[in-house]
Amino acid sequence: MNFNTFLNSISKIENIELPAQESQFKMAPPFRHELIERFSEEMKAAKRAGVLAMFYPDINLKTNLVLIHRKTYKGVHSAQIGFPGGKIEPQDNSLKETAIRETYEEIGVEQRKIEILKQLTEVYIPPSNYFVQ
Repeated sequence: MNFNTFLNSISKIENIELPAQESQFKMAPPFRHELIERFSEEMKAAKRAGVLAMFYPDINLKTNLVLIHRKTYKGVHSAQIGFPGGKIEPQDNSLKETAIRETYEEIGVEQRKIEILKQLTEVYIPPSNYFVQ
């Protein structure tokens, strides 16, 4: 999509209701409902993380979405593809601040260059016991 067309769609994006968890389950593995039930106790103490679905124009004004490739390490999210972002830190006043800070740390985009359109629906990630928004 041309980035100018994307920019013209922003008012629609800002005003539509988020599809919430039901929409997430359409794209999740078939066992996700079972995991949510199995981890119901752990979810009460889940950690929090903020991410950005960041769109930008390339040199031809084509709209692009930023995805990162996580480092390889001994952990459940090793080498995964995802949005820039991470866990909330004590200095963060909100998940929005977390997402912006982490995006700068991971890919170098400065806060002043980021415009937040709307909040994403929260997603529970069972393997790491995180709520990500």
